[in-house]
Amino acid sequence: MPGVKKDTKFREDLNRVERAKSPTRTVSHSFKKVTYGGINGAYYTATTTRKSGSDGLVIEDSKEADKTTGQAAHRVSKGIHDKGHSVTRKLGTDGKVDTIQTLHNLNEDELAGFEQEWEGNADSRIPGWNDEFNLFERAGKHQSICYSFHLPIILCVHLDTVTVEDLI
Repeated sequence: MPGVKKDTKFREDLNRVERAKSPTRTVSHSFKKVTYGGINGAYYTATTTRKSGSDGLVIEDSKEADKTTGQAAHRVSKGIHDKGHSVTRKLGTDGKVDTIQTLHNLNEDELAGFEQEWEGNADSRIPGWNDEFNLFERAGKHQSICYSFHLPIILCVHLDTVTVEDLI
């Protein structure tokens, strides 16, 4: 009887259990550092640290300081897929620190929600992000920025008296 066989096949399909595969999550780390100097020591240094997850979560921290021009910059960027938020602080030759905020595919009214979503995801998907990259938030509370170059040395700079020499 063809009808019975067909029904049996249908029931076999109903009883089949398939395991849902959990997605593999990976985190990529990169660190770049460039330093130029001479007999009197370093006069230019730039570092970029980036962590990214396979789920589209990204954080990047870039620092640059040049004694010859008296300028320095520090940028922290956070992203989820095609959306992102960057905060850049620039030290000019006049000693003033300018802060520039850049939104990538975000409107200002979406920023708070983006930050909340980003931090909620980053806590579980990019281990250690808060300790290494959360510098501007800490700087706002303590009026200083701490730089860690993956060495046992941490440089903290008070924002009111920062100079390029402090950053190199």
